Amino acid sequence: MKDRKVIPGGSALNSSRAAAYFIKNSEKTSSIAYMGCIGQDETGQILETEVRKSDVIGNFFRDTKTSTGTCAVVIKGKERSLCANIAASAKFPLSHLQKNMHFLENA
Repeated sequence: MKDRKVIPGGSALNSSRAAAYFIKNSEKTSSIAYMGCIGQDETGQILETEVRKSDVIGNFFRDTKTSTGTCAVVIKGKERSLCANIAASAKFPLSHLQKNMHFLENA
């Protein structure tokens, strides 16, 4: 598809990536941490790689039975349309958060 781009996102991840960008380009020193759930698939690997490139510390639970969520976006002029498949992101287990609280506390 012409002009196709793959961009990691979702509102919380977009906010994390934006915060990391502004921190990186300022005199402040801090880190941004993000937790989520992805599938054990190529899309999940791409997401992890792109999150790492954006200076966000990612800690993902990998669901072996569900694929990584995706969202198709079509933009025409000033209009846009989105079609989301939340998939693994809906499977984030509370146990992953409980086991990794230090991850957030030390960010």
